[in-house]
Amino acid sequence: MRRRRQQKLERKLQQFRSKDGGPDTGGTLKIYGEALCKDVPYKTLLLSIRDSAAQVVREMLAKYGLEKVDPQQYCLVQVSGA
Repeated sequence: MRRRRQQKLERKLQQFRSKDGGPDTGGTLKIYGEALCKDVPYKTLLLSIRDSAAQVVREMLAKYGLEKVDPQQYCLVQVSGA
């Protein structure tokens, strides 16, 4: 099942790859949501460079099974290790 999921992700990533040598138009983003679900440390989202932060929050909530939660109550935070 994991292999099938990886193959599906690769097919979707192909849609974002530039065919003319220019920059890619999207890719994957890992969202670490242990606060939402301790059993699932992160989810990987496939995003376009045109996706807004609001869209990312909605998709992230859907991935964690929280579609009915108000996305306005959440935000994205970048944490980088030193």
